Amino acid sequence: MPEELVFTFARGQLADAILVARKCTSCLVFVNLGSDRDTMLSEIERCLNRIFRRLRTKYVLEQDTLKDLSNIRESFENLLNGYSENHICSEYLYGTNFQRAVWEQLIKIPWGKTTTYKQIAIELGTPRSFRAVANACGANPLPLVIPCHRVIGSSGSLGGFKWSLLLKHQLLSREGKVVESQSSR
Repeated sequence: MPEELVFTFARGQLADAILVARKCTSCLVFVNLGSDRDTMLSEIERCLNRIFRRLRTKYVLEQDTLKDLSNIRESFENLLNGYSENHICSEYLYGTNFQRAVWEQLIKIPWGKTTTYKQIAIELGTPRSFRAVANACGANPLPLVIPCHRVIGSSGSLGGFKWSLLLKHQLLSREGKVVESQSSR
């Protein structure tokens, strides 16, 4: 039996997003940020095809016409507008043990705080794996829910962000965190 997934769109001041949840749990499993709905949907489908091929199973993706995801959408829109949210139900469909360990560390970073890729590597007991930590941040399926934007370089630079360094800077600024912009170096 295929995995049943539902999606909805969220709009915010800083970005828009497509949210994908498991139908059986209504927990988020995948988020993509962007501005064009068709592009976000095709990127989600491409990613899900790749993931489910690796999992050797099938999925069905349909729009949330019954509005089952309205609470999740409203909570996520708060994040897109730069406001704190206590908890959004989420779960992982994929990820290596290392990636999941990194994501669990990211969830612990408080609102308005940052840490470094190196510090996360140290906390995981693998101090030389800071590049692997950065790659795990880039593979994050749940941006903002798993706050990879709160991870910066040891020098204080922004590091990277899949959806643009400008958005990362805006998110951190909304959280009251001032960090050095890449362009000011």
